[in-house]
Amino acid sequence: MGEIVPCDKWADIEWDKTKKSVWVQNTGYELLQGSGIVRGRLLGGCCGSLLQIMGTEIFPDKKLWKDSILFLDIGTPYGVEVATLHQIRAFASAGIFRQAGGLICTGMHESDKEILLKVIRQEEDLPDLPILYNADIGHRIPMTVIPMGALAEIDCNNNTFSILEAGVRA
Repeated sequence: MGEIVPCDKWADIEWDKTKKSVWVQNTGYELLQGSGIVRGRLLGGCCGSLLQIMGTEIFPDKKLWKDSILFLDIGTPYGVEVATLHQIRAFASAGIFRQAGGLICTGMHESDKEILLKVIRQEEDLPDLPILYNADIGHRIPMTVIPMGALAEIDCNNNTFSILEAGVRA
């Protein structure tokens, strides 16, 4: 698939169908921490949905998270900071961040970004885990479709995200 370039403009998905989505200029990817180039298999999704299956037989086995490139839609559409904290801490307690090679996440409220970094840096002691922020994934439009399990790369030196395999197989 190649390099996944950020869109020019984005909007949150508007859940109230009587309102229109508000489009804003995209500032592109932001590297929150990390260096070098990391490669791994893509694994992740919406934190809320993943939390609903955590502990069940369909939740990915811990060994699948090893050296993965996590993609997570972190935060809540309700603007409740404590919900974001609980989401991130649940993944931390499951050992997922410690297994991962890197993290790609959607744009969030500034307070959610601070919570993510506090948990990753201070509570998990992972100050070098590459985190690429503001990806076009999750509950925003346009939305990049992520091929689960495909080999991907975060290039911290150039703030790029690439999917190194085809998104579908013949």
